[in-house]
Amino acid sequence: MRKLAGCSLLPLAVFVLCATAVMSALAAPAADTPPRAVLLGDTAVEALPGSLSAGHAEAFRFAAQIPGKVASLDLFVGRTSKAHGVAVALYSNSSGQPGRPIASGSASSLRRGAWNAVSVAPRTLVLGRTYWLVVLARGGTLRFRYSARGNCLSETSAVGRLRKLPAHWHSARIRARRCPISAFASSLTAPAAGPAANPVLAGAPSAVSSLLGKLAGSPAPIGETPSAGVPLEVPKAPPPSPACTAQVSSVSAAASLAASAAAGSAICLTPGSYGQLNLSGVHSGMVTVESVPGTAVKLGEVKVAANATNLTIHNFTIEGVNLAPGASNITIDHNDISGGGEGIVNSSVNCSSPNAPTYQGCVSTAPNDHITINGNKIHGYGEGGGEDAIHMSNWQNVVITANELYDLEEHGNHTDAFQSVFGGSNLTFDHNYEHDNQSQGFFIKDGDASNVTVNDNLFLRNDNLGEGENNIQVFNTTGFVMTKNTVWDGQGDLIRAEGAAEPLTATVNHNVEQLFSVLHESGPAYTLSEDYDIFKEPPLFGKGAHSVVVAKPSFVDAAANDYRLSSNPNGIGVDWAPSEYIYGPTGY
Repeated sequence: MRKLAGCSLLPLAVFVLCATAVMSALAAPAADTPPRAVLLGDTAVEALPGSLSAGHAEAFRFAAQIPGKVASLDLFVGRTSKAHGVAVALYSNSSGQPGRPIASGSASSLRRGAWNAVSVAPRTLVLGRTYWLVVLARGGTLRFRYSARGNCLSETSAVGRLRKLPAHWHSARIRARRCPISAFASSLTAPAAGPAANPVLAGAPSAVSSLLGKLAGSPAPIGETPSAGVPLEVPKAPPPSPACTAQVSSVSAAASLAASAAAGSAICLTPGSYGQLNLSGVHSGMVTVESVPGTAVKLGEVKVAANATNLTIHNFTIEGVNLAPGASNITIDHNDISGGGEGIVNSSVNCSSPNAPTYQGCVSTAPNDHITINGNKIHGYGEGGGEDAIHMSNWQNVVITANELYDLEEHGNHTDAFQSVFGGSNLTFDHNYEHDNQSQGFFIKDGDASNVTVNDNLFLRNDNLGEGENNIQVFNTTGFVMTKNTVWDGQGDLIRAEGAAEPLTATVNHNVEQLFSVLHESGPAYTLSEDYDIFKEPPLFGKGAHSVVVAKPSFVDAAANDYRLSSNPNGIGVDWAPSEYIYGPTGY
């Protein structure tokens, strides 16, 4: 976090005014451009990487922080972005979803790993009014940043292959619980004393509250600033549960209420042990099913019906979660999951996916889209055979973050902490803690995949694997990014080309590893970008000019599972120490 010079010793009220002025100044562009006032949006480079396929648009909801005429829309573009251009716009709000565009523009040349400003025709924004900031990717996958904090919505257009932003937002939209994108709208006149350059979400706390939250110690953005081998996070309490709108004492009552609940509802089960919970319903916004806050509820398997939307499963002890084909915008959040057939599994198939399993009578089903698996403990699988902690088939837009996966046993039938079958696109595996397993940690094979990021995870003591198995093993995945992971006390990692349907690309940077291999057995080979990795022994491929090979990295405290490097000027490996509720970039 940047030090707010001159503010830290002031009384709270004066400190807030000082801090807001400083933060507004930090958001301003370089001195060779006119001063700008941030009207709405988020000027921080947020922690979580997101992506949009070419021809897809997503809308993010904000409230105007100050009145004024918007003249520029700025978007942070990730370093691994493949998009050749972008269209951005502000839409009005119409009954809780995007309405019509009121200001729009486009850029055909993007700077990666940097802010990109797009000029728009000036339009007046009203203080406190809700607007939607919309982004459309062109010519390739667009990488951006967003945050998991808060309770806010984005919307993804269900119409692919868009060439321009629609005049009316498509009614068959998909809602996602994805919080502010690193993007903002600004005028060309700086305010005399404006509010903090921090996101104000529609229905969210005030800008001052958000600013104080940031100053209280949010972690630095992942991959953007180097680590010095010192703690960047401190233990924090778990996030608060949504307030109950109804309390029930049976799974049948919970299922019935959840199926028809209004957006924003929280259906709470009273303490006790229950059987299987079946969830269904198409909702316009998120509906949470949870235990009564502060109590313990044990469930059997949780089954989510085909084509169900906008459901959060929160704060249970569960035997497993099963997602039927077509279920979308499903969040599995802060549960203790163990004891069932598999931890989290979906059953969608794509019979035409390259290199996917083939069998007579295969019928493709709708993919599972916008799935978030966050803050869970998943453990105790594999004892009965080939059970995975997380098994995803035919998926799109999946975020797996801040989970602890442990006590997984390999009994010869290929147990994995994460396994992908039938392929998919857009997956982020971030800030997860895997330890004390006899299983592969991350495995993609049967079905080509694209745009997969494995970032800032800690894999420890994943040993006793069979021959040819690895902590991380990825087949035929183009747009694969592996950054800032520490993989130790186990077997090696590899990327593998075996008859892929399209050219393969991989970026492997800033990892601490024992062994990394690249195999090419048929079809297109990987084009590999590699830099600043640390290995126990030299890798099996040619090293980049800046690689560092050391025999024995010095960790902060391996006995306490603190596998950050004690000296680390280049930000290599994990920048966090595992402790309860701090696995993720948001601190839980």
